[in-house]
Amino acid sequence: MKNKKTIKSIINFGLALAVILTVALIPAAAPKINAEYNGSPKISAGSDYTAAIKADGSLWTWGRNDFGQLGDGTTESRAAPVKIMDDIIFVFAGTSHAMAIKTDGSLWGWGENQYGQLGDGTTENRLTPVKIMDDVKLP
Repeated sequence: MKNKKTIKSIINFGLALAVILTVALIPAAAPKINAEYNGSPKISAGSDYTAAIKADGSLWTWGRNDFGQLGDGTTESRAAPVKIMDDIIFVFAGTSHAMAIKTDGSLWGWGENQYGQLGDGTTENRLTPVKIMDDVKLP
């Protein structure tokens, strides 16, 4: 039993070290693609789906889509990226909903909304991006 705990501790230490090295080394070496705001994620993964911002500011999603979390107007899962919208500087993929901020400071959301997590005043799932608010500031 003690050997299992020791092995588990070594594995946890290794994982923690890998995370620290990734955070410390990768951002410094990574090229800066979007000069407008370099602190935002350019890719975000939710529960079995992914959202990414290309260098031109376009937002692309792919993967699982049972709640409309891809934002493409369907609930069909996609094995390849599909373009959702333009002029994006920030994206966040939640468990089954997503949020994005456009260059004009507007906040957009789509996907599962059972508990009102999109903030659009409803509890309806949204299959395409809906505008939530204006004047959103990034740090």
